[in-house]
Amino acid sequence: DVDRIILFGSRARGEADAYSDLDLIIVRRTSARFLERLGEVYQRLAEAALGLGVDVDVLVYTPDEYQRMLAEGNPLVALAHGEGRVLYERPSRGGGAMVPSGGI
Repeated sequence: DVDRIILFGSRARGEADAYSDLDLIIVRRTSARFLERLGEVYQRLAEAALGLGVDVDVLVYTPDEYQRMLAEGNPLVALAHGEGRVLYERPSRGGGAMVPSGGI
């Protein structure tokens, strides 16, 4: 179950060039270990991005891991949280989607 997908880095800032990769953080509920999560996601992304000519860097965190790293000041998570653009966010139980148009 994916809770949120965050685009960050040069593509989120609108500064991408032909060599820029796609930097993503995926926040999802899972009991899989970190490397297992990455394997699952990379396999799916490789199939989806086949032929697009864009490298993808992705990190997959549980909601608890993401919140803990944000609270602890993890530089990468703080950067993604500050400059990132939410591409997807699970709709709240009370109504519509909570997807902001700009940064988080």
